[in-house]
Amino acid sequence: MAADDVIPRDAQKEPKLTVSYLVDSVGIPIKFAESILKEVSSKDKCNPNSVLNLLRSYDFTDSQISSIITTDPELLMEDAENSLCPKLKFLESREILSSRLNDIVTRVPKILRMEEEKSMITYYDFVKTITLTSSRSDFYKVCELYPYIESSIRKVIEMGFDPFAPKIFDATVVVCTLSNETLEERVNIYKTLGFDVRDVWEMFKKCPTFLNISEKKITQSFETLKKCGLVEEEVISMFQKSPQCIDFSELDITQNFEFLKGCGLVEEEVLSMFKRYPQCIGFSEKKILNAVETFLGQGFSKDEVMMMVNREGVVSIPVVLEFSMEKMIVPRCNVIKALTSKRLLKTEVSSMFSVLICPDEVFLERYVSKHDDQELVDELMSIFTKDQ
Repeated sequence: MAADDVIPRDAQKEPKLTVSYLVDSVGIPIKFAESILKEVSSKDKCNPNSVLNLLRSYDFTDSQISSIITTDPELLMEDAENSLCPKLKFLESREILSSRLNDIVTRVPKILRMEEEKSMITYYDFVKTITLTSSRSDFYKVCELYPYIESSIRKVIEMGFDPFAPKIFDATVVVCTLSNETLEERVNIYKTLGFDVRDVWEMFKKCPTFLNISEKKITQSFETLKKCGLVEEEVISMFQKSPQCIDFSELDITQNFEFLKGCGLVEEEVLSMFKRYPQCIGFSEKKILNAVETFLGQGFSKDEVMMMVNREGVVSIPVVLEFSMEKMIVPRCNVIKALTSKRLLKTEVSSMFSVLICPDEVFLERYVSKHDDQELVDELMSIFTKDQ
């Protein structure tokens, strides 16, 4: 391994770090790439290309690099030669399988930004061991092997976190990597914005990693949503519902806001969507357009598609976009189309929204299993389960 040799010595010979380079070469989503580039360009002393080259020299795939940078974009601003490279060398010396090293760093890239070697070792060994466990009982057995981790879990439980909740691991990771002082600072930031301490810990239970979000990003998201037309209480309510939304960039929020208005919705309707389904703030223009194209490809007319964004059904957009096109929406549409072609729908489907949001059992009962003709039932089931 000659990692030192691949760290560029002549920045002029490297490809210029642009949005298209991050998208095409690294595979980072375009909006995220724009946000990263904006952040990187504001730093005087950083060489993102050297970080990317270093990761490639350790055989991280483009997919892994994309995941690492998307999870922890601040890594691009680290000193590749003097900070990241020594840490990777050290971790490599403790790991027999390089593929396992790459897998663990991809899962928890923040390990490369830990300053204390002891913390980095403990954290790495814990994550490595935990990825090999297959049950909750194994998880707690592993915790007993690492007193540092076990004490963090006890601390998480003392905060009111359910010890049997599936996100106990994420919560433990947050507490392990943030000092008491930093945790207190983060809580105080939310208090100054109008949150109760109780609200903060309830949000922590929903999305433990939200406490990793920087003060700059927190206040930026808060103020951006207020500029869109929401009042303080509404923003607080949104973040209480979906704490992960705090991590959306100013660019994500404003571009999505303007795009939805460009789809024919008025400002009040877009804000209504944001308030009811905060996660839709993060839906990209591409995701929305792909959904529309899928519906048109399924034989819906433009008018039928727009029924989902009319005055009565405006809130259906974010709900439908949460579903898998291939595994849920397309199979259901195909069943409805088959029934329509056979003229077997006794009444018109007044709202495709109701067809799409009902549970599988309800859908099958309404449109498949209720038929007396077993051959027809088998045919519809075949359509419904195709490619699932």
